[in-house]
Amino acid sequence: MRYCRGILFLSLAILLVVPVSAQVSDVALQQELQWDDPQWLERISRPLSLSECTQIALEKNLPLAVARMQRKVSSEGVSAQYGDWLPELNLSSTRTTGVVKTQMADTLGIKFLEAVEENVNRLDAGITQRLPFGGGVTVGYSWSKSSQDRLSGFGGNISVVQPLLRNFGWNAATAGVNSAKIGERAEEEALRAQTLSLMFEVESAYYAVIQAQHVIAVNERAIERDESLLEFSQAKVEAKLATRRDVLSAEIVLEQDRGRLLTAQTAYRASIDALADVMGLRVPTTITIVDTDLDEITIAISEDEWIAQAMSENPAIRSARFDFEQVQLDLKLSKNARLPQLDLEFRYDENRNSVGDAGGSFIRPVERAWQGTVTASMPIFNSRPRAEARSADLRYEQARRVLLEAERQVGLLVREAIRDLQKSSDRIAVLKKTIEGAKDKVEFANVNFQLGRADNFDITDAQADLIEGELDYTDELVSYYVARARLEQLLGGSIQ
Repeated sequence: MRYCRGILFLSLAILLVVPVSAQVSDVALQQELQWDDPQWLERISRPLSLSECTQIALEKNLPLAVARMQRKVSSEGVSAQYGDWLPELNLSSTRTTGVVKTQMADTLGIKFLEAVEENVNRLDAGITQRLPFGGGVTVGYSWSKSSQDRLSGFGGNISVVQPLLRNFGWNAATAGVNSAKIGERAEEEALRAQTLSLMFEVESAYYAVIQAQHVIAVNERAIERDESLLEFSQAKVEAKLATRRDVLSAEIVLEQDRGRLLTAQTAYRASIDALADVMGLRVPTTITIVDTDLDEITIAISEDEWIAQAMSENPAIRSARFDFEQVQLDLKLSKNARLPQLDLEFRYDENRNSVGDAGGSFIRPVERAWQGTVTASMPIFNSRPRAEARSADLRYEQARRVLLEAERQVGLLVREAIRDLQKSSDRIAVLKKTIEGAKDKVEFANVNFQLGRADNFDITDAQADLIEGELDYTDELVSYYVARARLEQLLGGSIQ
C-alpha cells in the first residue's frame, strides 16, 4: 500500500509540474517578443552599427529561434537514448481474495462443505541492465504470503542473456545513442548554417542601406552643382553672354537629378524596411544606422587555404558528412541483421516456499535451479533482411556521392567568390581614376563655360560622367563587401 501511495503522489506531482513548466515557457516567449519594453525601444532608437544589427537579428529572428528549438529537441533525443542504458526497475504488487470450498465428512460420515476465505499477497521486483555488447542482465526478487500460511515465501533469480551473432557487438548495442548523437550534430550544423545565412543576409541588407545613403549623397551633390550651373547660366543670359537654351538645359538636368534623388530616397526607405525584416523586427518599426564610410580595405587572396577551410568548416559539407556517418551506421546494422540468431541465456533461481498453518513442522523447503538456454534461428525464407541490406548499401553509395558533390560545389562557389573579390578590387582602383578624371573634366568644362568657350552642355555631360563614376564606385565597394561576406559564409566563419 505504501508503494501504491508513492506512485499516486508521484503522478500527481508530474501532473502539477507539467502545466507550470508550459506556463513558464509561454511567459519566457512573451518576454522574448516584448516589443513595448522601454529598454528595447531605447535600444533600437539609436543609430545601429552592423554588429548591433547582427546581434538583434540573432535574438529576434523567428526562423532562427525555431531552429534553436529543433536543436534542443535533438539534444533531448540523445538524453532519451542514454536513459535506455540506465537500470530499469520493475515492481508489481498483487492481492488476491478468494474462497476455498472443501468437501469434508464428520465422524458420523455426514458430508458437508467447508468454505474458507483466503487472501494472497504477492510482490515481484526486478532490475534489468543492458550490456555493452548486446543482451542484458536481470536480478529479480519475489515475496508471497497467504492468510493460510504461517511463514511467507520468498526467492530470487538472476539471468544473463547474450546474443552471439545477430544484435551482437558494440555498434548494434549503441546504435540508438550513436544515431541520436549524429542527429544532434546534424541539427547543430543546420542551426549554424541558418545562423551564417542570417548573418550574410543582415550584412547584405546593411550594405544595401549604406549604398542607398551614398546614392542619395551623390544625387544631392549633383543637385547642388545643377543649381549653381542654373544660377550661372541665368546670369550669363542676363549679361547677353548665353542663350535661353543654356538655362533650359540647366533646368532639365536639375529636374532629372531631383527625380533621381526621389527615387534614391524611396530605395533607401525600402532598404531600411528590408533590413528590419531580416532582423526580425515588428512592422512598422523604423530604424537608422550609423553613418558609415566603406573603407577600401582589400585582403590578400589565399585560394588554397580558403578552399581547405571550406572543406573543413562549411555547414553544407559537414551536414553531408553527418548524413554519410548515419548511412554508414545503418549499413553496419543491416549487415548485422542478416546474421542468424544465436542467443545464450543463463539463469539461476532460488526459492524458499511458504509454510502453511497445517504443517507439523516449520522446515522451510528450498528450491534451487540452474538453467541454460540456447536460442537459434535462421531467416531462410525471410528476404526482408537481405533487401534492407541492399537498400542500405545503395544509400551508402548515394550518400558518398552526395558528399563528393557537396565538396565540389562548395569549392566552385569559393572560387567564384574569390573571383568576385578580385574583380571588385580591380574595378575599385579603376573607378577611382575614373572619378578623378571626371572631376577634372567638370572643372575644365566650368572654366571654358565661364570664359565663353563652351556652352553648359559640356558641363552637364561632364557632370553626368562624374555621377556615373561615383555611383559605380559605390556599387563596386558594396559588391566587394557583400562578396567578402558571402565568402565568410562559405568558409563557415571568419576568413583566416
